[in-house]
Amino acid sequence: MKYCKKCVMSNTRPRITFDEEGVCNACRYSEEKFNKINWKAKWKKLEAFCNRYRAKDGSYDCIIPVSGGKDGSYVAWRMKHDLRMHPLCVTWQGNGLATDIGRKNLENFVNSGFDLIAVIPNGRVYRKLTKKGFVEFGDPFLPFIFGQMAAPVRIAINYGIKLVVYGEDPEIEYGGSIKTKNLPVFDGEYVRKFLYSEQNVDKYIDKEISLNDLKPFMFPSEKEIESKGIKLIHFSHFDLWDPYKNYELAKEKCGFRARKNRSEGTFTNYASLDDKLDGFHYYLMWMKFGICRATSDAGHLIREGRLTREVAIKLVKKYDGEFPKKYFKFFLDYIGLTEKEFWKVIEKWRNRNIFEKVNGKWRVKNPIWKQQCENEDKNKNRK
Repeated sequence: MKYCKKCVMSNTRPRITFDEEGVCNACRYSEEKFNKINWKAKWKKLEAFCNRYRAKDGSYDCIIPVSGGKDGSYVAWRMKHDLRMHPLCVTWQGNGLATDIGRKNLENFVNSGFDLIAVIPNGRVYRKLTKKGFVEFGDPFLPFIFGQMAAPVRIAINYGIKLVVYGEDPEIEYGGSIKTKNLPVFDGEYVRKFLYSEQNVDKYIDKEISLNDLKPFMFPSEKEIESKGIKLIHFSHFDLWDPYKNYELAKEKCGFRARKNRSEGTFTNYASLDDKLDGFHYYLMWMKFGICRATSDAGHLIREGRLTREVAIKLVKKYDGEFPKKYFKFFLDYIGLTEKEFWKVIEKWRNRNIFEKVNGKWRVKNPIWKQQCENEDKNKNRK
């Protein structure tokens, strides 16, 4: 494994690239967005864009996906109050999967002045897809990933709304494809290739799950989207995306509350609070790529100038790969696996090129803190 010289991200992250100086493309884009991009001009373009869709009679004129979390709340508030749009917010969730703080934050968000449609799909199908995602794809979050992108567009089609505004473009912000870097509008191909990891929803049809069962999870076709005149945009294309800034606004304006203590697997307490399965999504990320939630959070904060790389490495060493024990029994019961079966699946997805067993315990072969110590020793010897 190799690590970015500026942040703590590894080259094992899918689609990330490093330049000749050993810096990842997420850091390079961060330099650009904080120092070179004219955000006032970008905002003017968003205003002009909204002018084309704004309803004069106060009826809904845009769809905004939310969960009650900081990012969706930030986008919804700014679209409504700064751009004078009339959003209909859409949340997607598996039945019984919302955490207590997630439910409260969503309730606070609605009470701060927003209309909301909650899409809660067939619980039997959601459970089966969660299990299939875990066993066959190495990510129990699969049905959530499908639904959170598809449901807002489905609602836009049903309500005749032409604009759907998502939050950040994760490929650009966190290291991945730069296909949409200079494009204000994205399409279904982007969703299927990068966010769905080229997974076709209908591949999960079996004796117990029909095509009709899967329709809520299926992203509408390009033909259907174009025929309805719907545009999909990322808010981060027009506004300097800063998760901590989003948190502060959501807390002040939308009643968002962080956890009292940090989230499992990281040192922060204000991100990914809504779903009981979050921790298992990140733990499988650890098995496959040797990076986890602390690495992701540290990378954001380094790029925003809120954390030094030296401190970040210590935090990654302490928290990355921490097992999500809080909802472990719930997860086993939810997907119908024994603890033995669970660990068998985990070992199936463990990347042996990244992990090695030492004294009976698995560990990352070449962790960032080890490389940092080696680099420091080399520098001392040069002096």
